[in-house]
Amino acid sequence: MLEVELIDGLPIVSAGDTIAALTGYRPDDFVHGRVHLLAAIHADDRGLVEALLAGAGDPPADARILRFRHADGRIRCLAARCRKSGDGLRRLREIELSDPGHLTAGRATPGAGRNFRALLDNSDDGLYFKDGQHLFTCANQRFAALAGGVADWRELLGKSDYDFFSEAEADRGYAAERQILAGGPPVRDLRQRVSGHAGTRWIESRLYPIRNAAGEVVGVAGSERDLTDFKAAGTALTSSEERYQRIVANLAPAYFFYANDRNGVFTFVSSSVTAMLGWQPEEFLTHYSQVVSEHPVNQAIEAANAAAFTGVRQPTSLVVGRHKDGSERWIEIDEFPLFDEQGKVVALEGIAHDITRRRQVEARLELAASVFTSAAEGIMITDARGTIIEVNDSFTRITGYPADAVIGTHARRFSSVRHPPAFYAELWRAVITNGHWRGELWSQRLDGEVYLAALTISGVRNADGRIHHCVALFSDVTAEKAHQRELESSAYHDALTSLPNRALLADRLQHAIAQAQRRGHALAVVYVDLDGFKAINDHYGHAAGDQLLITVGRRMQQSLREGDTLARLGGDEFVAVLVDLADGAAGVSLLQRLLAAAAQPLRIGDLVLQVSASLGVTFYRPAENLAAEQLLRQADQAMYQAKLTGKNRYHVFDAELDRNVRGQHETLARIRSALANDEFVLHYQPKINLCSGALIGVEALLRWQHPQQGLLLPASFLRLIEEHPLIVEVGEWTIATALGEMAKWQAVGLKVPVSVNISARQLQQADFVDRLRLLLAAHPDLDHGCLEIEIVESSALEDLLLVSQVIEVCRELGVTFALDDFGSGYSSLTYLKRLPVSVLKIDQSFVGELFDDPGDLAMIKGILGLAGAFQRLVIAEGVETHEQGRLLRQLGCELGQGFGIARPMPAAALPAWAAAWQRDASWLSPLRYDDAALLRASV
Repeated sequence: MLEVELIDGLPIVSAGDTIAALTGYRPDDFVHGRVHLLAAIHADDRGLVEALLAGAGDPPADARILRFRHADGRIRCLAARCRKSGDGLRRLREIELSDPGHLTAGRATPGAGRNFRALLDNSDDGLYFKDGQHLFTCANQRFAALAGGVADWRELLGKSDYDFFSEAEADRGYAAERQILAGGPPVRDLRQRVSGHAGTRWIESRLYPIRNAAGEVVGVAGSERDLTDFKAAGTALTSSEERYQRIVANLAPAYFFYANDRNGVFTFVSSSVTAMLGWQPEEFLTHYSQVVSEHPVNQAIEAANAAAFTGVRQPTSLVVGRHKDGSERWIEIDEFPLFDEQGKVVALEGIAHDITRRRQVEARLELAASVFTSAAEGIMITDARGTIIEVNDSFTRITGYPADAVIGTHARRFSSVRHPPAFYAELWRAVITNGHWRGELWSQRLDGEVYLAALTISGVRNADGRIHHCVALFSDVTAEKAHQRELESSAYHDALTSLPNRALLADRLQHAIAQAQRRGHALAVVYVDLDGFKAINDHYGHAAGDQLLITVGRRMQQSLREGDTLARLGGDEFVAVLVDLADGAAGVSLLQRLLAAAAQPLRIGDLVLQVSASLGVTFYRPAENLAAEQLLRQADQAMYQAKLTGKNRYHVFDAELDRNVRGQHETLARIRSALANDEFVLHYQPKINLCSGALIGVEALLRWQHPQQGLLLPASFLRLIEEHPLIVEVGEWTIATALGEMAKWQAVGLKVPVSVNISARQLQQADFVDRLRLLLAAHPDLDHGCLEIEIVESSALEDLLLVSQVIEVCRELGVTFALDDFGSGYSSLTYLKRLPVSVLKIDQSFVGELFDDPGDLAMIKGILGLAGAFQRLVIAEGVETHEQGRLLRQLGCELGQGFGIARPMPAAALPAWAAAWQRDASWLSPLRYDDAALLRASV
């Protein structure tokens, strides 16, 4: 019950307890205005509410059905009666709401007889009846199924559409029923119904009035039919017909449909025949005899049609048709029979495709294939990615690779290590930019033989201008080039030793002088005369003498660098041209190697022959304007001085440089003496974890405790012995001393890893691993993993394969390696991948300018990224300040060393330092905002 005051807004002044079960709202929701009466009533029924309130009486009038929006959002039909109430001071109305089911209880179902019930239950349509209040009074089970899968039609009684259908559909049905109840004509409706158990269905609904004996409309009779499958079939048929019409209307110009009868008369042809043959469809049908040419191919048409009328599917056939302009067209015919109800073939239907263009292309392809197969040059075709898709027979003849062994593989398999990556990059740049590349390159046959190919690569572009295939045409020119080289060699090389002769020497010396002027480097000319050769030649004969010249010449050539030149002038005289010398002293090691190479014994059968060499040296400096002939004369004069002073030595023409060379000899002797007298010492610089502050190791640094000059740093003396065998002795002393001091620290409870620096020369010694093994064996109590060997990039790259092999063997011993000064040299990703080092040391030059040079910051970030990618540890050298350490830690570099942590110290001082070491708390604090902003601004 709701008590309503008849004023604006129709406020509810009281509500009964039963209202909650009917509406879902609590009584106080109505009383306190949270739910307004008219707002809860369906918009179409608000007029009924006003009429109900106006006609209130006592007793109340007959119940009216109101559509009320339940608290769950759904519409519920409720029976409503209204009576007057109150004391007369206020205009109050009492609305009684109830379940409308009682209104139909006991009410007789129209036609409730047994026969009528049987008719309902056996109908394929859904049937139902409603009273004047839109409530179900009867239905069959088919309608219950259409109403959302109601299990028993009796569950419908006393309920409305709102209890089973969506609100929108219920509104639509309610409005139609009102028309019927108001005396309107029957209603037919087609709508979609969404059902939770049956999905979306198409429903045809019909409504009819139910009249009493007086002819008054007292209810509604309805029927529903599920037309979903019928509508789907109709839609599919319509879609199929429309699709067929579109296909016929929009068929490509190269096709047309036709149909002909048993007499070969065409009865239909599509409009696309005009584009193909120039004839309008009606012209084609009446002038068909003019369309078919007298080409021999057409002689089989009648036989093919006759066979098709037997009902047997015929293979695709060819016809040569005549265009309206008189030209011929090759047409491909695909026919299939049409059958009547008795299975008899009554017509042929088919599709014709103009393949004239294809035939022309096929003819050109046949010609191209003939050229491809018959060409004497090797031909290889690749796609845009370089994958080989075809090769010809000459390719197999030249390379030895059969086609099935290379098709599907990448063309890079034929790249040669004789060409650097930059060569191939420039090659493909030319193909992409210019569309072709022409030149010579080295490749390898299947049997491993290397050959020289004259090659032309052409790019094949598509309509967008992009290369989608590449064609390589090549021939083997190895023999031709070899003959050409023989001719050149005879003109520019010594016939006996194959070394450059005097003519080629003059040319190379001129080039070397020009290069020295451009680069500002020194150049050395060395005149070589063999000591004792004449005696050997006279005593053992010319054959022995020639063999000696050949061997000594080869040895001296091998002792030089790649860019240097060794030429034979004649007899036992040679000239060496040494280029790109930083200064005069830089050529001393090369002179010593020449002397050593010339003095090596030579065994010929039972003979052991040996000579030495006298070298005369002169230097060309860019500031001096000396001609090549003058340099040769100076070197010749200096060679005679070497002869006069005892042979088996070199003499420098330049007096000032000669003094420098003698000074270097004296320095080498002094360093050797220092090594013998234990004047060298090691100092150790700690390495820490920037995050935890833990001591993770130390680096051993060489010092010379000079009796007169005091403690000398390595820069003042190591450079002089880098290319001298003495560097190996110093390196072994460093390792042995570091191991000994590690053992002493371990005895007092300090176990700390030590890294030592060694030279490239020591690392590349043939017995390096054996010597290291002996040094480690002298300290059996030491963990070999505590020894780390540091090498610089330049030494690692001199012989990458050898260095990698040595590192792998040392790792088996437990010794690890670090790459020092990383980033300051040629830090190739390939080298980093192939070098099995454990640690990368960031060069201190990057750390020192970290806050000033954005490039250094970017370099450090790049190194950290590379280290992460290749799973290498990283340690930063040269950490001078706390700010540098903090920023390095924020960048992800956790390890560091430098003066900001500790200066190098003697071995005896390390235990005390380690015990007292405590990291400053500021190391852990991040950079202040101002500092970080300044850093970003600099970047």
